[in-house]
Parts: sequence; structure tokens; C-alpha cells
Amino acid sequence: MNTGCIAYADDIILLSASLINLQKMLNICCVQGSTLDIQFNVDKSFLFAVGKSCSEILPALTISDVAVAWTDSLKYLGVKFVSDKRLNVDISLVMRKFYAATNSIFSHGKYTSSLPNCVCWSPSYFLY
Repeated sequence: MNTGCIAYADDIILLSASLINLQKMLNICCVQGSTLDIQFNVDKSFLFAVGKSCSEILPALTISDVAVAWTDSLKYLGVKFVSDKRLNVDISLVMRKFYAATNSIFSHGKYTSSLPNCVCWSPSYFLY
């Protein structure tokens, strides 16, 4: 049995290989949250499956007796994860932002034409 938790600031990801253990983890979070005067927002919480069961209809899990929605993709700390047989990470948005920022720097730079071996990208090439 593998279970885990990834936390950063006020964002939490609970990881579990079974739905039963995941529901137990959600229950523990609710109990501990209530003792610390923390309420979990069900509207901002999602369930996400990876592996064989990613395309199946899975039973509802709850936070404080309110069902949490299943989703096929989620965004955590700016990174988009996509449900599939294996965990997929979609970095296209991050790459577009990187190219846009790079183009902005190069297009407003005073001496960009004198930079050796410098290639400037046009953001229009990377819009999907």
C-alpha cells in the first residue's frame, strides 16, 4: 500500500493506490482541519485518476459529506496534469509564456542585434 501527500503553502495533493485509503485520508484531513479551524473548499477540490481506471466511472468520494468532482486534468502550482494510463504533464502553456517573455525581452532590448548566436522567436509561431 502506497499513500502520500504533497503539500506546498495551502495546496495539498493526496496520493493513494486505492479509493478506500483515499477516502480515509480525506476523512483524516477533515477531522484535523476542523481541530485547526481549517475548512476545505469542495468547489476547488478535484479527484484525478491515473492508470487502468482512468477511463472508468469511479465512485464519489466526499469531503465533509459533500461529493468531490472527478476530472480528467488538473492544474497544480501552474503545471497541468492530464489523466491517462500514465501520468502526463502538459507544458505547452508554460512554454508559450516562456517564449512570450523571451520575445518581449529581445524585442525591447537596446543591443539585441549584437548578441552572438542569438535566435529570437515570434510568439505567433507557438500559439495553438
